[in-house]
Amino acid sequence: VFSFHSYNGDADLEKVAEQNEAIRKMANAAKPGLPICNTEVYYGVRRHRRFFDDMESRKSYSKDSERELAAAYAAFYANSIVSSTPFSLFAPEFCIGGVPGTEEQYPLASAAALNAGMELLGNVGKDRKILRLDDSLRCFLFPRAEGGPIATLRKLSQSPAEFSLPEGVRAFDLYGNPIAGKKIVLDSALLYLRFPAGSNAEKILTALEFKGLGAPFDTRMTMLDERTPALRLRNRTARTCQVSVTPIRFPAAWIPVDSAGKTIRLAPFSEGVLRFPMKKLSLRGGRNQLVLALQSGSYRNEIVYDLNLIPVRFSQDFSFRPSDYIHYGAENLSRKFGNRPNRGEKDSSADLAALWNERGLKLSVKVTDDHFIPPGEEFAKAYQSDSLQLYFAMGQNHSKENKNRSGDLLYSIGLRDGKTPFAWMEHSTGNRFIGAANATVGLDDAVKVSARRGPAGCVD
Repeated sequence: VFSFHSYNGDADLEKVAEQNEAIRKMANAAKPGLPICNTEVYYGVRRHRRFFDDMESRKSYSKDSERELAAAYAAFYANSIVSSTPFSLFAPEFCIGGVPGTEEQYPLASAAALNAGMELLGNVGKDRKILRLDDSLRCFLFPRAEGGPIATLRKLSQSPAEFSLPEGVRAFDLYGNPIAGKKIVLDSALLYLRFPAGSNAEKILTALEFKGLGAPFDTRMTMLDERTPALRLRNRTARTCQVSVTPIRFPAAWIPVDSAGKTIRLAPFSEGVLRFPMKKLSLRGGRNQLVLALQSGSYRNEIVYDLNLIPVRFSQDFSFRPSDYIHYGAENLSRKFGNRPNRGEKDSSADLAALWNERGLKLSVKVTDDHFIPPGEEFAKAYQSDSLQLYFAMGQNHSKENKNRSGDLLYSIGLRDGKTPFAWMEHSTGNRFIGAANATVGLDDAVKVSARRGPAGCVD
């Protein structure tokens, strides 16, 4: 047997079912027919007393509430079933007897959720399918389940959505309780749907209309060349999507070839590009605001892009030129600081430049401050002490509508005691672990930082 451990923050966000399939192919390539088994997995709950290590609660597989913990176990169970992968829970006593040495019974909800999963998915047959309905949903279908097709449905964020239950279909909550009525609220807790025997469950599922999922497409601004900004659109639904985009406002330094609206038709889960060629375009300095009106069916919205764009020059030797730097002063930086003290231009200003080549990206930041405050040992508060903070939203899926931070990294970078450069990882999820006991915060030695003190308190 090929044994493995699949610790994860969220079985659906990290697509454990697909990971199991990849592991099965790898094992089969080494020895045809070799069975696989996930011999250890665990989810914990934060903010409780443990008889061993509080560092455990910092790991990405620990949850913030009883319901979140139960939802995580149910989602993992469904991913294991749809991928036909047996598993063994680590420390199952936490699901049975509560937290040792405390009165808290959080894990008992997880045991109830697992029990519901075993009852509803215990006789689903060999036909199993990961059904794509929308990028914000996760759906598994078992068309030959005993008693009629059954499906699991889950929204990949806490914010609720809703849909109307089709005739003859029954719904069950995370703990296996029947849900009364036709209006079904869907959130990050697993939902079970039971279909009449002999029905085409896949057709019924793909015809469901959801409210609360937001735009049926994702958008992202990009540059195709030095005079062609473009809007990338991706249909995130299982239905064909037609989108009309009308420019409302271009930045002052942009002169378009034309201001006419554009329309694009997108097949399910496909991507397209709308180009906005310019007669003149400047990316340097100041606040560049672009406003576009989008419409698709009944969905209408205006999206606003505040484009603090930084031209990145190719440099084989990573050597900066004075012309590479763009100045950001108190006027366009202070609004980023919220309620933190701001003492004017000298306290909130920076010259920023970036270079790239095949080896990577190099950033240079020159900061002149009226007052140097070394962070000392409090690295995690470095951004409050005249240091630099870098936030990488690598999946480009973190927005006001979608609070998905999986895969994101947040670094505070500065000089320890005003001398030694450091990079402190303040936030991380998913597979990025550093430091003792796999803590997701701490000094990250894999990030190389160089800095030097310049004249008049300048740090480069």
